[in-house]
Amino acid sequence: MSALVAGISRYHGSGEINFRVQDAGRLIDRIEAQAGQLGPVRSVSNIDGIRIEYDDWWFCLRRSNTEPLLRLVLEARSRPDMLRYKELLAQMIQAQADE
Repeated sequence: MSALVAGISRYHGSGEINFRVQDAGRLIDRIEAQAGQLGPVRSVSNIDGIRIEYDDWWFCLRRSNTEPLLRLVLEARSRPDMLRYKELLAQMIQAQADE
């Protein structure tokens, strides 16, 4: 079984990261508009927030259904890339939330 799954690429995940924001919908729209700053966008889905895919990573940003939170999840092919994109997105979210 290990030989079969050895060739499958693995992604490194961030887990769920929560941000307390006033207007999650507005913030999601602004982050979506800025997504091209993070690289060439391969696809966008607007089901339950936004999910934006790039060649070697993706992120999902959505409102919580039960709390006044914005939830971010992302994955990348390498741990250093995941950490870098996580920091960039956190900075973008905080900058937008402060406006």
